[in-house]
Amino acid sequence: MIFDTIHALLRLIHILAAVGWVGFGVFLVLFVDQAYKRLPQEKGRQFVANLFRYSKIDVAMPITSLTTTLAGILMYIYIYAQDGMDGPRIIYLSEAGSYILALGALLGIGAFGHGAGALGPRTKRYLELANAAGDNPSEEQAAQMDAQYADIARHSNISVIMMVLALVLMASARYA
Repeated sequence: MIFDTIHALLRLIHILAAVGWVGFGVFLVLFVDQAYKRLPQEKGRQFVANLFRYSKIDVAMPITSLTTTLAGILMYIYIYAQDGMDGPRIIYLSEAGSYILALGALLGIGAFGHGAGALGPRTKRYLELANAAGDNPSEEQAAQMDAQYADIARHSNISVIMMVLALVLMASARYA
């Protein structure tokens, strides 16, 4: 009974945090980046700078990604620590389903690592540039911000692709 409750809580935390993480990523790639590209350059830069400065998305992304990843790893450890127990298993996956779930988990961990190692430092640098420039950046500051944002956008696409693939694979593993 306690095993079922712990597993259910870890799974709920994992799923809810993943919804936030993937949702933030998709929002940034599909909406924010498109607005940036379609607005006049100065307005796009100001929009993105204000979003990053005032929304705290730079805090929400690491929290949701870390929560998703830790809950997933704990759930994996907890399930497989219970593998030797007598009684019904909680997860009924075929062999193919197990491989699909494992591939999804690896992609999710990869997306976390890419976010922490590539996007986190780039976002921090962008915020430093935006805060130093204020509302009226010089041409040099504007060029640095634009280059930094282009780098963020490229890496965001990579992370979002890995996150969406991880989500699809994990959600479909039970049906294989």
